[in-house]
Amino acid sequence: MLTVVIAIALQFPHFGLMAVPPHPDFSGTWRIDRKLSTYELLRDLEDLVFVISQSDESINLKRIIKEKKHKERIKELTYYADGRGEKISFLFSSEKWNSKTIWVEGSLVSKFTVTEYESTSSDFYYYDYTETWSLSKNSKLLTIKTDIAVRNVPNFLRNRITSSSYAKVFQRME
Repeated sequence: MLTVVIAIALQFPHFGLMAVPPHPDFSGTWRIDRKLSTYELLRDLEDLVFVISQSDESINLKRIIKEKKHKERIKELTYYADGRGEKISFLFSSEKWNSKTIWVEGSLVSKFTVTEYESTSSDFYYYDYTETWSLSKNSKLLTIKTDIAVRNVPNFLRNRITSSSYAKVFQRME
């Protein structure tokens, strides 16, 4: 029986091997598309451009943030898609959080937690962020969907602090 399986495997060398699809290449320059995005804080920005370079080990991101007062800020981040971890920050903050990033079914997924302290109740509560990066089929749109799950929120804050989602959608610049 083993001889038959070996004979079949030799006739069809690709038989039994799972083809690993290539990861999408996010490399390029991307400009925010406000019409397609659902992130409310974009209203505070004049423009947002991402310049991405990607290798097997990392995704290097330069965020060019133009505020309405024409002040430009540049922030650079590196994501490691092998799960080793990195430090990331929000668009509007210089504070950094530990995140872990991996490939999941053709998307780049980064997860991190932000801890908040409520002094009136001496409680800690948590925002668990999941950012999922994906490309459109024609590679012209980059969508970064952010899901925020909250936990351990004190009762008196539950009306204001809830789980949420939003998307930042970018158009590839030619």
